[in-house]
Amino acid sequence: MHGLNAYNVIDGFAIKIMESDLRAFSEKMKVFVDWDYLDE
Repeated sequence: MHGLNAYNVIDGFAIKIMESDLRAFSEKMKVFVDWDYLDE
């Protein structure tokens, strides 16, 4: 995986990123994600 998979929803006004993809991407790129913030 070279990038982050994102899916176009609502006619281009929003994107959806699967949590599993974000977790894998953040681990690979060593990027901190505040999972508690995302759960709000």
